Amino acid sequence: MTRSRLAHLLPLLLLAPAAAAAQPGPQPGSVPFTLTVRGGWDIEFDDPVLGAVAYIPTPLVRGLGIQVAGDLTFLDDLTERQLALDALYDLGGLRVGGGPVFRNSLWVVDGAGGAGAEVLERETRTGFSLVAAFGGTPSRDSPWTFGLEFRFIWVDDFRPRPFTFGVGVVPGRLLGG
Repeated sequence: MTRSRLAHLLPLLLLAPAAAAAQPGPQPGSVPFTLTVRGGWDIEFDDPVLGAVAYIPTPLVRGLGIQVAGDLTFLDDLTERQLALDALYDLGGLRVGGGPVFRNSLWVVDGAGGAGAEVLERETRTGFSLVAAFGGTPSRDSPWTFGLEFRFIWVDDFRPRPFTFGVGVVPGRLLGG
């Protein structure tokens, strides 16, 4: 490549990152601190789900955030409670990741009841989940977010699959920040 061609390309190469950042739409790593309420359905067991989420971006790694989610699953005669702590990576409109899950429900207790009797006790068990969240990235001027989340959960032999729709707010933008 001749020097004159390089001289013509150099300004374009220097301006490319700024032009990419100015493009409309979500950019990878652009999700701010967000509070969300959500509702949906456990498609594995056909039960309604209601919950809340706090998404906290990490300051050290662009695109990586921590999501704390609390959900209630409403069964016929039981409300299950779940807390999830996820590390999510933002790919620009799609966040993927996973983490530990703590699920409080009625579980069959081994060895209790004697003579093969089944005994259920309410307790909290730990498992793991994988998450795919679509949306949830606000436009540059709006405090509001909308998103869908699909979660695969593994707690012992229990495998719920909640699918939820959420409406969130960026508190800093809502308060004029």
